Amino acid sequence: MTNQAPPSDLAKIERIMAVLYQSISGNDDSERDWDLSKSLFHPDARVSPNAFEDRVRGVMTEDQFQADARPRIAPRAFFEWEVDRDVNITGEVASIRSHYQAAETPHGAPIIKEGVNHLILIKEDGRWQIMAIAW
Repeated sequence: MTNQAPPSDLAKIERIMAVLYQSISGNDDSERDWDLSKSLFHPDARVSPNAFEDRVRGVMTEDQFQADARPRIAPRAFFEWEVDRDVNITGEVASIRSHYQAAETPHGAPIIKEGVNHLILIKEDGRWQIMAIAW
């Protein structure tokens, strides 16, 4: 899963990944916590959605991503969860490959989407933050 990273760093990264998926999942927009999602990202972070046919592609800020994603996700049930993950930490940088699945139910049946998120986290002032994510 990772190289010789301190257990405290791994625990923090584990929490970030759990919150990332939890914050965008829900039956409708009232159940999603977009502010919590945004709090995981560095202020200069970049988001690169490339795996969806009907959405903006390219590099954007977290605010731009939310403006694009909210109207698409808000009116419907959408649950996303991590299936497995690889983490490599070198100093203050973590590279993560996170395999995910999504469904319209919290129980995951039937699977409507599957893919891989690639994340770069940086540790700044003792705190891990997402610097980049692409899928």
